[in-house]
Amino acid sequence: MVTGSSYLVTTAQSKFLVDCGLYQGGDAADRKNYQPFPYHPKELDFVISTHSHLDHCGLIPKLVRNGFRGKIYSTPSTRELAEALLTDAAQLAERFDATLANMRFIKPIDEEVTLAMAEAHDLIVTLEENVVPGGCGSAVNEVLAARGVLVPVLNYGLPDRLIQHGSQDDMRKDALLTKDDLLRAIQGRLRAQPQIRPAQRA
Repeated sequence: MVTGSSYLVTTAQSKFLVDCGLYQGGDAADRKNYQPFPYHPKELDFVISTHSHLDHCGLIPKLVRNGFRGKIYSTPSTRELAEALLTDAAQLAERFDATLANMRFIKPIDEEVTLAMAEAHDLIVTLEENVVPGGCGSAVNEVLAARGVLVPVLNYGLPDRLIQHGSQDDMRKDALLTKDDLLRAIQGRLRAQPQIRPAQRA
């Protein structure tokens, strides 16, 4: 299980969090994510977000839903990436009733988590800001093939070509890495995929 990073700091002047991360890795992690916070979010003055991995920022939306109204401090790049990641991923996950898994466990790949995801889902989508060959999607494919698991997989990442320099939005559009592009790819894959039960063995 990937432990969600979160540290509560209390001083004479303030009470704040360093990160508010999501637990990842099966049912036990999900149960932890649904547990109440061990403090009152309304009493927090601010949150420091160190970087945009979900195990460091993934529970910030829950924190806000539970009453947090303070400021969130981060570097500009962390803010931009976290905003795009949390907004796009959360909207797509809600639309497809999907499970989000942080791929930072990919080296070395956690085979148990990968197989558990295959067992519980009709489609696995790997998303990375890298070319697919040799990336996390390829590692997932290798684990499933080695175990003889037949579950549809959509590997989504950077195209293996030059991406023209520009703004972050322009580069994501050029690489077909916008939320709308991913949505179309997932919908197309769901329509085209054969009727294979999750984790069916060859």
